[in-house]
Amino acid sequence: MGLPPLVIVTGLASGFRLENWWMNCGFIPTGQGYCMPPKGQLEGIAVLRYAISVVSILVTSLSGYIVARTKSITRDYRTMLVISLAVWLLVDILVQVLGDPFLLFPTSCVYHRVQTNAQLTSLAGFALVQSLVMVGVVIYFALFIYRHQKITPPDSLVKLSLKVRSVFLFVILIIYAGVGPLFYSECAPIASTLRYLPSNEWAGTTRERIDFFPLTIINHSLLMFNGVFACIFVSAIASKTFAQIRDAKNISPTMQRLHRVLTWSLIFQSLTPIFLILIPIATAAIAMFVLSHGESVLTKKPVIPFTFALVLFSCHATVYAVVLIGTTPAFREKLRQMIPSLIPRRVSSQRQRSSVVQPNNPSFTRSTTR
Repeated sequence: MGLPPLVIVTGLASGFRLENWWMNCGFIPTGQGYCMPPKGQLEGIAVLRYAISVVSILVTSLSGYIVARTKSITRDYRTMLVISLAVWLLVDILVQVLGDPFLLFPTSCVYHRVQTNAQLTSLAGFALVQSLVMVGVVIYFALFIYRHQKITPPDSLVKLSLKVRSVFLFVILIIYAGVGPLFYSECAPIASTLRYLPSNEWAGTTRERIDFFPLTIINHSLLMFNGVFACIFVSAIASKTFAQIRDAKNISPTMQRLHRVLTWSLIFQSLTPIFLILIPIATAAIAMFVLSHGESVLTKKPVIPFTFALVLFSCHATVYAVVLIGTTPAFREKLRQMIPSLIPRRVSSQRQRSSVVQPNNPSFTRSTTR
C-alpha cells in the first residue's frame, strides 16, 4: 500500500491551501518528491539506535577516564583527546535526539517523529551539529600539529611557537565553527508542517513535524571547502610527520617507533567520522534522491536508506573511543591495569595446587618413592 499524496502547508495556512514555495521541494504530480515523509521506524531499529547511544556514553566515559589517568602522555595531549571524545559523543547524541534528518537534494529536510515543546528546533539543532562537527575537525588539526611539532628539531624552519600555533588554530576554528551560525542565519526553514491527506474520507489526518531548508550556495560551498582543506591538511602534515620520524637523528629507534604508532593512531581516529558519518549519510542521501523518483520504491521497503545511516552514525562515538584506546599503547596498558587478567590468577592457582600435592620436602619425596 503506497503512501498517500502529500500537501505541504505553512504554519499560517488553513485547510488544504497550497503555497507557491512547495515547488522548491521537488514536488512532482504523483506526490513522490524529494521530501517524502519517513516510514514508521521499526521498533527494533529504534531500540538498536538508542541502545548503541547508551553504550557510546559508557564507552566514551571509560575511555575519557583512561586518557585522563594515563600520566605517561603529556597533559596537553590528554586534554585535547578528552575534549575530542566529548565533542564527538555530543554530536552523536544530538543527532539521535534531534529527529530523523533527511539530507536530500535539492532541499534538506529534517523530520521529527515525536513533537514536544521541549524539543530543540531543527534549525538550531542542525546548526549546532554542523558547528560541533567542525570543532571536532579542528581538534584533529591540533592533534596532528602537536604530534608534528613534538619531533621537529628546535632549529627547524617549521618549528612553530605555541603562540603561532594558537593563533592559527583560533582562526581555523572561527572559519570552521562559523558554518553553524551561518546556517542558522541564512537557512531559515521554508516550511515547518507536513500534512498527510487521508486515503479516504473516513480516515483521520496525521501530522509529523518537518522542516524544509533551502539550498544555499554559501553554506554548502563553505562545507565543501572545509572538507577539502581538512583532507589536504591532514594528508600533508601526516606525510611530513612520517618523513621527520624517518630522518630524525637524535631520536632512538624505540622513540621513532612510538611516534610512528601515535601518528598512525591519529590517522585511524580521523578516519572514523569519514566511514561512519560522511560516507553513510552521503550514500543514504543519494539513494533517497534516486529512489524517490518515479514509482514509489521506498513504500515497498521496510527500512529506508537513511535509517541504516543513522544506525551507523550512532556507532561512531563507540568506534572512535575503541580506536583511540586500541591504537595507543599507553592507553592499552592502562586498560590492562584496570581490568584484572585471568591468566595470572590461573597460573597462581595452579602453583598453589602443585605446592600442596608436591611440597618441596626431600624426606616426603623419599617416603613416597619407596
